[in-house]
Amino acid sequence: MPKAKIEYPPLIKFVKGALDTPLEKVDNPAGGVDANWQQVDLVSPPETNIVTVAGLAEHTDMSMFEHKFWYHQLALILEGEMLIQDLDKGELYRAQKGDLFYWAPGLHVMIGGKFKAYYVKTPVPLRWFRSPDGKKNEIVTQWLENEIVMPGSPPTETRTEKMEQAD
Repeated sequence: MPKAKIEYPPLIKFVKGALDTPLEKVDNPAGGVDANWQQVDLVSPPETNIVTVAGLAEHTDMSMFEHKFWYHQLALILEGEMLIQDLDKGELYRAQKGDLFYWAPGLHVMIGGKFKAYYVKTPVPLRWFRSPDGKKNEIVTQWLENEIVMPGSPPTETRTEKMEQAD
């Protein structure tokens, strides 16, 4: 019986003129953005074994929306001004061209401003596709509310000193 040929993603991807890639309006912004959002993934999740995604995003007006990160993300501002307010601390950041943000899991923010940014996210928080009606939708790969999960077991004991040998 012949072996099935497995198609692997290429080991290199080159996107000439990446900054000129047209962005697509997000038609259902339930994935943590608002109706003024458009983006394109330049390096998509299947190309990285669902480890990371990188692309361009643009917010087209000065409105703000709320978001809570459960993943790591970097954002380099390419144009305009991005506003970030940490909702836990009240701190406000204004980023312009050339400024870089890193957001860690657990960060709860308001995001807004009129800007274009290059982003990198890991692990992959969502995946985009075109549905039969032509709209762009997402599939979220995060924990679901009330998801049934087997919890880990607690430790046998807790010690403050380092063990010198096995008991």
